[in-house]
Amino acid sequence: MKKILFLLGGVIFLTACSEDVIQNADKLNDVVPGTNPKTTGDGSGNIKPYTIAGNYNSPWDINNLNYVQYYFNCYLSWDNIYVRVTPYIGLAYYDGGNDGVYNPVPGVTYNLTAGGYPNLHTPDNIEYGNYIAANPIVLEVNNDSAHELAIFSDWVTQGLNDHCPVMPSVYQYPFNWQPVYFDLVNNQKVQPVSVGDPDITPAPPQATAQEVQLLKDYGKVMYYKVEFGLGKNNYTDTVYVLALEDESGDALPYSLSITDTFDNDLYFHNGAGSMEIVVDPQQLGATGAFNFVRSEAPISVSFLGADQPLKIVTSYTGFVTLFVGYHP
Repeated sequence: MKKILFLLGGVIFLTACSEDVIQNADKLNDVVPGTNPKTTGDGSGNIKPYTIAGNYNSPWDINNLNYVQYYFNCYLSWDNIYVRVTPYIGLAYYDGGNDGVYNPVPGVTYNLTAGGYPNLHTPDNIEYGNYIAANPIVLEVNNDSAHELAIFSDWVTQGLNDHCPVMPSVYQYPFNWQPVYFDLVNNQKVQPVSVGDPDITPAPPQATAQEVQLLKDYGKVMYYKVEFGLGKNNYTDTVYVLALEDESGDALPYSLSITDTFDNDLYFHNGAGSMEIVVDPQQLGATGAFNFVRSEAPISVSFLGADQPLKIVTSYTGFVTLFVGYHP
């Protein structure tokens, strides 16, 4: 299975541009039969997004709670550059109010003030924009690494339909053979286990069982922390990026009047009908409290020369894709 992973990854790494990686993420739907839940002939890789707002295509829509697939690819593995990615997960949908009682769909109620949601509901009574860090994932430098990784619910064999893959029941195949998932409880453990990295210290706050269940059904990866380094557990440069940028402007009139824990204002797609919570990418990191980068923007890191800028590309191609490589 390790050999298969290397060969499949090798096809991708022979290419030189992020567009090839994005197209490959779409092709992953054909690797495991039946893992493409919606198809159309709309010319967008045969993937039907659930939220369509201007040029923004997204798998998050309260009216279509299917499982969301995530894909990671790193072009830096062959240059002995380590990349560590930490997902930050919170509520994906606005329920129309900020009252501590979460009602995402009729007949479903979560009392966030009851004590089981200390990370998602803050003492100052804010219901949205609070995130739990999942386990860091190393996109490592050798053939046993997860330089190419796909994470999604194992509904094919187990009949599961986890909206956000925060449970161990993810699909195990050559693109995720260990397998890796977004662990919110053992989130101090660096994955994949084959990397052998020590635990994160101090350990991030752990999710409760109630929070894991809620985010499994109504959660979303909002941000990634991306760290760069030249050795295991030796990361010298850190940036933050949105898991998916919404540039449509469709949600901007619909402000939650809430600033999240990364100091970004929150909006929701009322016009698109999805109720998806998003951030205005044009204002990303406006306060300067965190080192945010835009998708496709050049990134300078301390151990590379000025003529070797990196980039992160986030996109939706049926998979919520994170690509890390060199800027053209």
